This record gives sequence, structure tokens and C-alpha cells, in this order.
Amino acid sequence: MEGIVARIRSWPPRVWIALALLVLIIVFIVQNRQDSVVHLVFITFTAPMWITLAITLVVGILIGVLAARRRKGARA
Repeated sequence: MEGIVARIRSWPPRVWIALALLVLIIVFIVQNRQDSVVHLVFITFTAPMWITLAITLVVGILIGVLAARRRKGARA
């Protein structure tokens, strides 16, 4: 048992941060399971709130990555 505790204590800070973020994600999902109605131009659909927000996050990240690539290419 002491070997396990010693191994856990030796984890780097990035592992602890990842675990904390994982816990926050799980809490977020559990608290946002209710359905929400989403209107997008002429399309209306119902989805759990956490899925809607996760999709929005992914789209935002993609926009940021694509904008950063374009800006990087313009500087070169």
C-alpha cells in the first residue's frame, strides 16, 4: 500500500491538473443533462445541454486553430 501512495505522491503537477479538470468535466455533465432546444438558422433540434455546449466548444477551438494557422502563414 505504501508503494501505491508513494507513486501517487510522485505524480507531476500536470497529472493533478488533468485529474482536477476531469472531475470538473464529470460534474459539468452530471449537472447539465437536461434537454435544451437549439435553433440554428432554419434547423431546430433538441439535445442535452452538455452536448450542445461541448459542440460549441469544439467549434470555437477549431475556429481558433484555423485563425492561428492563417495568421501564422501571413507572417511568414
